[in-house]
Amino acid sequence: MVVQTQHELIRLALLLLLENPQGLPLFPTGQGLGLFPKNSLGKQAAKAALSQIWITQKHGCEDEGFLFQPAPRGLAWLLESNCVVPILKACLAFLPKVNQDSETGKVLTPLQNALRLFFAGKDQQGQAGLPQSVLKELHLWRNSRALGDFPLDRLFQIIRDRFPGLPIGAFHDALRQLAREKFIELHPWTGPLYQIPSPELALLTGHEIAYYASASGEVKEYSTSPSCEKTLDVYLEQPS
Repeated sequence: MVVQTQHELIRLALLLLLENPQGLPLFPTGQGLGLFPKNSLGKQAAKAALSQIWITQKHGCEDEGFLFQPAPRGLAWLLESNCVVPILKACLAFLPKVNQDSETGKVLTPLQNALRLFFAGKDQQGQAGLPQSVLKELHLWRNSRALGDFPLDRLFQIIRDRFPGLPIGAFHDALRQLAREKFIELHPWTGPLYQIPSPELALLTGHEIAYYASASGEVKEYSTSPSCEKTLDVYLEQPS
């Protein structure tokens, strides 16, 4: 990802500090991490973060050089900048570093479990509607009177635009589900295997290698799982 603004650099620096509670220097030193890149934009962002008191120097670390930590104002700005999910992910990465036998660890363990359930629900929610989206695309293909069946590589490209980061395995699972429920038909590749354009998208069905799909029924709505937005709240509200 290309970072283009000071605020984006500062946001990433604050998230980096959440993942590294021991503190980090402003700029990379040797092979170590730094909060900002050593270019003009990075220096401007570091100056802005310090002047706004979004980061502060960490005391008691003189032997390790000048290290910095997030300031309360910086965390407040981070929350206001609509990046709650990255903050929670940073917290989830930090929690295993806490001594689980300590009093703090005992208090934070339920939070760690809740965060894991929350993000598990997020992943499922992110793919909700995937089979329905695949089915609708196949119906559009059929209704357009296009010749032949829909190649899986082209279908995957279209679906992935709607579900960024979609794993091929999830795409294959959706195809299997639709085929199992008789909504679509999967068709084999009939040429030499070495000529398959994208072999990783080919799907093994029985003794055949499927590389095409077609719609075989009416479009029907798929039920979606309950929203995962409540997952974290439910577990955090449990009595300790």
